[in-house]
Amino acid sequence: AYDGFGSGDAYELFHDIQVENNLVGPQVGWTSDYCWGRWNVFLNSTFGIFNNHMSVWQRMYDGAGTSATFAGDGSTYNIRENKNAVAFLGELRAGTAYDFSCHWRGVLAYRAVALTGVATADAQLQNAYSDRWTAGLIDSDNSVVIHGVQIGAECRY
Repeated sequence: AYDGFGSGDAYELFHDIQVENNLVGPQVGWTSDYCWGRWNVFLNSTFGIFNNHMSVWQRMYDGAGTSATFAGDGSTYNIRENKNAVAFLGELRAGTAYDFSCHWRGVLAYRAVALTGVATADAQLQNAYSDRWTAGLIDSDNSVVIHGVQIGAECRY
């Protein structure tokens, strides 16, 4: 019996893509902080240039768990590829804080993190599935932006 997510129907088709980005490299940053009494306003940023080691694993199979095959050479659609490329990461945080004591403070800030030069799962979908080599090419020309409000507490010791 097949233990996957499919219903066992051979007419279903699943395309599973798993992507992993591992960034290694230097990062620099700065912090500006203006204090008056227990209140302070801050602005800080970091920027880094990284080697991004990407790993992509793609599988295509039917509802019964049978792997799809390429018509040209008969190989199964079970592809693992790796690639190294340059990635950039930047962060900007602006906010205010209130010192409750000399060790604790509350923080309210806006934070934005941008990352470019990464592989994402949706970018690995190909226009043509003609052979294993074309389907296995890693697209790493993608960007991700995460932003939002940050509310929290900080402990200084």
